Amino acid sequence: MRPTYLRTRFLLVLLPLLSLLACDPSVTEVEATSIEVAPLYLSFDGTSEATLSVTANGSWTLTSDASWLKVSQSSGRGGSSTVRVTVDRSGLPAQQHAGRLKLSGSGRSVTVHVSMRFPHVTGTVVDPTDEIKPGSLPRADALQGASPSVSEAMPPDVVPGEYLVLLDDGMALALEASASGPVPLGARPHLTTLRAMGAGVARDHGLRLASDVLSSGLPVVKVHATEAEVERLRADGRVALVEPNRRWLLPQVEAVNAAHDFGLQWHYDHIDLGSAWALTQGDPDVVVAVIDGGFATRHPDLSANLLPGYHFERDDPDPEALDACVEHGTHVAGTVAATLNAAFGVSGAAPGVKVLPLSVGYETLDGATLVCALDSYAVISAVEYAAGESVAGLPPIAPVDVINMSLGGYGTNTTFEMAVRRAIDAGVSVVAAAGNDGFTNVVSIPAAFDGVVAVAATDSQGKRASYSNAGKAVDIAAPGGDKANGVLSLGWDLAQDEGTWLRMAGTSMATPHVSAVVALMRSMNPELDPASVTAILHASARDLGAPGRDDLYGWGMLDAGKAVEYARNSLGVTYRDVVVRLSQGGTLVAEAHAGVTGRFDLGPVPAGTYLLEAGTDLDGNGQISDPGERYASTTVAVAYAGDLAQDLQLSLR
Repeated sequence: MRPTYLRTRFLLVLLPLLSLLACDPSVTEVEATSIEVAPLYLSFDGTSEATLSVTANGSWTLTSDASWLKVSQSSGRGGSSTVRVTVDRSGLPAQQHAGRLKLSGSGRSVTVHVSMRFPHVTGTVVDPTDEIKPGSLPRADALQGASPSVSEAMPPDVVPGEYLVLLDDGMALALEASASGPVPLGARPHLTTLRAMGAGVARDHGLRLASDVLSSGLPVVKVHATEAEVERLRADGRVALVEPNRRWLLPQVEAVNAAHDFGLQWHYDHIDLGSAWALTQGDPDVVVAVIDGGFATRHPDLSANLLPGYHFERDDPDPEALDACVEHGTHVAGTVAATLNAAFGVSGAAPGVKVLPLSVGYETLDGATLVCALDSYAVISAVEYAAGESVAGLPPIAPVDVINMSLGGYGTNTTFEMAVRRAIDAGVSVVAAAGNDGFTNVVSIPAAFDGVVAVAATDSQGKRASYSNAGKAVDIAAPGGDKANGVLSLGWDLAQDEGTWLRMAGTSMATPHVSAVVALMRSMNPELDPASVTAILHASARDLGAPGRDDLYGWGMLDAGKAVEYARNSLGVTYRDVVVRLSQGGTLVAEAHAGVTGRFDLGPVPAGTYLLEAGTDLDGNGQISDPGERYASTTVAVAYAGDLAQDLQLSLR
């Protein structure tokens, strides 16, 4: 009995002591040998607050190497904790900054990389007098106002399990920084850094990269992922955006073999091409990039006007594709710049310019039908390359004058829109087909993107083609033909392996008429920017339908003669003449010229209340608010809650 009695008394004494020790904060917990933190990368893109989830098997400490980087607790104990991370920008220069957080235990530490920037002030300058015209009508979302039946009938198609991941370039700059502190203004991360970051994102999330980084200006990678993995990607500070890799089918239009004679190209009479040719048939220094499924580059009526191109779907320097993709691209390129010669008779609308053939298609089955499919990653790659970026290891070229895209789909595609915007900002006019589904309030992308010239189609009688989409984004109409009388251009006979001539109908056929005329305009006046080109197309169009602009024809039928004449005589103010300023208490904080479509970005600025002004300085005296100048101003409040967008409407003072 005695041993049992002693054990009982011992336990009665020991248990209260253990309880006291457990409650005593002076007792040190064993340092953690395992620490897990999520996310490992934090991006504060104009914002100020985020959280970290910490799981450890013991005590840990948390330190920051940047005075502006604050945490809600500097240490923790075993188990799970949530740490609030905030940014204090007081006294910092308004630019990109890099910092690091370090969690430490026993022989174990974890680093969290932090990228922080000040909010940007952005917007668009608009001139309601139309003396300076914007690059396009106000943006119309591809499905805005569409009936449910339209949305259900045309769901956005995607490549199963493939996603486009836009890397955060601010985080890349932070990773390049050797220590915490400000990053040089205007810096662009090195491609090697972006590649390493993309590989790290894939490795950390257990994903397989399906592409290299697209370009340093648009750092997109393609990955294979599940929906659950995509959600984790979106929480990663190295990732700015994740969206599906879209898939589109080239428009399936009936091709009819036809006699080849210039006199049979009735569609050129509809746009008064002869008057344009009296001024120019095109300058060989002017380049139209045709982004399409594929091309018969050996066609005798086309080869002399082709520059060395690329096949972005196959990653091949030879853009030729003698498969289901060949007819569409060859026909479109032929309408732009088939050579004018007596031997074959058919001509492009701008036979003196050059075509850069950029193939993006691949042959696949749609049910039992062999079709040409396009993935958005390949199309985006082609747009970037045509805009002067180094893509797929290719050396960069000078930006082309015009991009023709007789292709498209429905839904949203942010990375595609970013690529198109970058091309327009580089001075490239982008022309795209409105779509062939006969919708009255839906325009396909990229035609619906801001700044793109959206082309509707007319039939052989000069009326709206029954298949042509209509909507608020439509800029202009051009001949697309109909089943009875299609547009005559080039084709390729796969069975005979020889060039042929085809009639095809669609907005795909209307679009290269506009691209060719834009090339003629640029031949007459190389200084034209995309906004000026669009303004001239609007002003010179022959009105169709309801008086003035309407959703069926835009501003009317393309008039090549007037457009080229207006281009020759075009002198005046462009959006690049507009100065945008941000000031506070009479002190200038930021200044920039508007871009070719009126867009501006004044860069990072501290939180506060500012005067935002835009105006011309035609007399060169440094004042943008003089009488006789175009001017606009407003007060804006910048907060650390992200970027601020504010448009300005100019008026004559």
